[in-house]
Amino acid sequence: MIGVFDSGSGGLSVLRALTQRFPDQAFVYLGDHANAPYGDRPSGEIVALTQRAVAHLFACGVRLVVLGCNTATAVALRTLQRDWLPRSGFGGRNVLGIVAPSVEAATQTPWAVTRPQYPQKNNRETIAVFGLVNSTVFQDFPKLKIIVSHGGGAIPYQLGRFEAPSLRRGTGARFSDGLRKLYYDTVLYTEDALRLLIKTVGVDRCLFGTECPGTGSSVDPATGRSMDNVKPMVENIETLSSADKQKILCDNAKAVFNLKI
Repeated sequence: MIGVFDSGSGGLSVLRALTQRFPDQAFVYLGDHANAPYGDRPSGEIVALTQRAVAHLFACGVRLVVLGCNTATAVALRTLQRDWLPRSGFGGRNVLGIVAPSVEAATQTPWAVTRPQYPQKNNRETIAVFGLVNSTVFQDFPKLKIIVSHGGGAIPYQLGRFEAPSLRRGTGARFSDGLRKLYYDTVLYTEDALRLLIKTVGVDRCLFGTECPGTGSSVDPATGRSMDNVKPMVENIETLSSADKQKILCDNAKAVFNLKI
């Protein structure tokens, strides 16, 4: 028997696909509605909740558990596979996730590829920002300065997804406030992306950066310039004052690195 676990009902789509693919197999579904959503919980709590659910399914006779929850897969799966399962007493059983297979299917690229042709692993900036903002690192090290590459990844575009859980906690601390404790380079390849970054984190948090040559070293037919030629993009943003542009292109970096030039 195969078990499918999710924090709520989203994993039912995984269950549906599995039952269609393996019609002769027995399945059981477990949704932890009492503790959903998992996305705004601390990592340790997510691991503990996932471990409890997997153990319950194993005790019900399940031999394999598929985590249909993205959060549980991303946060808890490796810990369960590496640290808990070998010592759990549930011999001959296994737990798998859906993130890697989904990415492989979408990109037609094996997850183990270390230099991907597709952007499936280019979420490191997003993961880094999410982890830092939700940690106590700036409380522990108030003078710490961290610069995140590529404009923080998907964070500016998906800000609402990260802001909402912080509002649900009711502590008064917002994800967007923590976001502005970091610095971000401008290694982006479109003016629209650059505008969104500046609007999201503020002028004072953006440091000029570019790659020449790099991923963006292709000529944009609309401008005739290389897409990694960022300086003209900054200069073209009409909502920025001359002082703002000077900060992004020069002064912010001087302040962060304490350069007396």
